[in-house]
Amino acid sequence: MYPSDVDGCWDADANIDLQRLDPVFLSFDQGRRQMKDKYGVDFFPASSVECNSSQAFLDFFQVDKDGRSKGILVIELLVASQLGD
Repeated sequence: MYPSDVDGCWDADANIDLQRLDPVFLSFDQGRRQMKDKYGVDFFPASSVECNSSQAFLDFFQVDKDGRSKGILVIELLVASQLGD
């Protein structure tokens, strides 16, 4: 069984340098077309609410269409200065 698509969310509440953030992460025009074209994925701010379920996207992505729990993949990005030697 394979997913029909992949969605993602990012922690907009974290210490994000918005000057360095790709502007497509903030553009939801035309069904998020720029984001899909560039990354092949829909990315949503994790704490934003998914309209139909009234859940934050982070919670929404952890339940399938039948209400069963499902896992998510967490990727923590670091800047080079945090990697150490």
